[in-house]
Amino acid sequence: MKIGVAARGGMGNLVLMSPFLRALEIMGHEVELLFDGNDPRTRLLEQISWLPIRSQDLSTTEAEQYQLVIAFMHPGKLSGVFSLTVREAHNVLLVPLVRWTEEPQHEIDYFMRPARMLGWTGPPPAPFLPTKKPDHDLPPHVGFAIGFMPEKEWYKKSYAWQRWRDLALALAPHSIVLYGGGETDHTVAQWIKEGSTNVIGEVMDAPISEVAWLLHQYCRVLVANDTGMMHVASTVGTPVVALFGPTSLRKNAPHGPGPIRIISTPAGCAPCYGQEERWSQCMGGCMNTLDTGKVLAAIHALM
Repeated sequence: MKIGVAARGGMGNLVLMSPFLRALEIMGHEVELLFDGNDPRTRLLEQISWLPIRSQDLSTTEAEQYQLVIAFMHPGKLSGVFSLTVREAHNVLLVPLVRWTEEPQHEIDYFMRPARMLGWTGPPPAPFLPTKKPDHDLPPHVGFAIGFMPEKEWYKKSYAWQRWRDLALALAPHSIVLYGGGETDHTVAQWIKEGSTNVIGEVMDAPISEVAWLLHQYCRVLVANDTGMMHVASTVGTPVVALFGPTSLRKNAPHGPGPIRIISTPAGCAPCYGQEERWSQCMGGCMNTLDTGKVLAAIHALM
């Protein structure tokens, strides 16, 4: 059966969707990904997908080639993605799935639901991410995935700038490489470097397949808050120290083959993401409750 998969999300969502896509392939289905061509996140998909990618702006004729279209989005979003003509097209079935429930399941299990509807009975396949060797190497190092994201209030799950610098200083003489992307991450990286003599480089705005290769080959352990980079590192087997505050560990924990240490906030208000009223009141202070000593101990345990 030819299946179109429509989804919205960042790097982490795309990595955690990979077990579902692999399950469809193992069952013998032909799969194409349908993404908004105007969405800048489509660039991420183009970097890490091994499947064909098509625009969601399908004509009725184009839509009819699919026996099933699986849409990972709130039902209210469907009309903004597919026209009524396409949604009612012959042999096209949209399966809108709601992400948040009172008892959130892990993101991989969320994505696997349609595969199970189609007959998949085993555990999810392992997350998968293609890698590509870049034209430069790095020495062995501890990686910091800064992940300071001001958009959509994601800064609430970011580790404080000063804490990154404190970690770098405490890890001397171990070499540190900073991973990230976007204007804010560049600013934070420069600030960390100015106060730390053991920060030896940055990997910023690089193709994800190349970042994955560098993480796998040279990163002894990656420290990251709940970001896509955390999932990329875990997927390629890099040890990860994951820092959790307002987002759900049960829903977003890394699931790759690499060793993992979780440092989560003791704040009683967490997790609050996904609960609209509580999230709107969140100031992200719970990330400052993470014990730096515990983070350092976890890093040393994995090195």
